[in-house]
Amino acid sequence: MQQKTGLSQSTISYYLSMLQEAGLVIPTRHGKWTYYRRDEKNIKSYLTQIAL
Repeated sequence: MQQKTGLSQSTISYYLSMLQEAGLVIPTRHGKWTYYRRDEKNIKSYLTQIAL
């Protein structure tokens, strides 16, 4: 992600943390790695709310 975004690791971690707190991503820990996936249900709900 760092190469594709041009952002530092700490900045990416911060953004992922904010997305997690907002309920837009779901973290899954595998050993020392954390993988994130989109929470489609919450994203859809969020988009519905901002479209009003």
